[in-house]
Amino acid sequence: MSVLDSRNSGRSVASRVPLLGWIVNFLVRSSERGSLPKIIYGAVTEMTVVAVLIMLALYIWVFPDGSSTDDIVYFFTTYRGYVKAAMLFAAFLFVLLLCISGAIAGRLFSLDSSPGHRVSWIGFGSDIAVMTIFAMITGITASVNLLAGQVSADIVHALHVVSFTSAFILGGLWIPFLVSFILISVRSREFPIWLNWFAVCTVILNGFSLFACLTLSGPFNGQNGLLALGGATVGPIPFLFFVSAHIFLQEVSEKAVKVKADLGMVQQAV
Repeated sequence: MSVLDSRNSGRSVASRVPLLGWIVNFLVRSSERGSLPKIIYGAVTEMTVVAVLIMLALYIWVFPDGSSTDDIVYFFTTYRGYVKAAMLFAAFLFVLLLCISGAIAGRLFSLDSSPGHRVSWIGFGSDIAVMTIFAMITGITASVNLLAGQVSADIVHALHVVSFTSAFILGGLWIPFLVSFILISVRSREFPIWLNWFAVCTVILNGFSLFACLTLSGPFNGQNGLLALGGATVGPIPFLFFVSAHIFLQEVSEKAVKVKADLGMVQQAV
């Protein structure tokens, strides 16, 4: 294809998608003014705060701990429809998590200067292990929701405790990923310092979930404990959101400038 053909193709695409030019111009202008990071981080912060507050509210007022069979059965029989909706949402959420994981892994791998990229490989393995176990826990929870009222209360109680308490291992499994992120980020200076410190805090907060294997009630239980379950929410969710925002800002800014230049060439050729 000749250069002129490529330009005509670009013009055709731009005419079919008029919104493209507006989006590109908006991103470029915002990037040039330095307001794009403020817009993106502001939006991410709002989404993160809302998500975390919703989850903490569920832990405090809705989710039962692991000590009472009656409370657990009541939860699943009362909120069965909501749990089904949450399970369907989780199925689509895993697709998003895989995209985020791939984007972070790709960036860390390209920046990793260790022999054989071993640091980034360790982090990637840690992340995949966490998502695999998280998916299994989600599947067990969906099964418990369907079985509640169909089998004995003791079976529902046991399966629920098994699924949520099993999440304690995630507190340790994700540490290699976070450490690899910190090491690569510090060496390459790719990510802002505040994000590195956020990763350190996430190691601590997520580590609280390790105590879920010790108790069925109180702040360290894995069913609704504000430290065991809440720590694994307050740390990882904002961290993933902000890392994704940083990568998005870098990639979109670069691509927006390139597309803007290409569109300019198309207009000159007309």
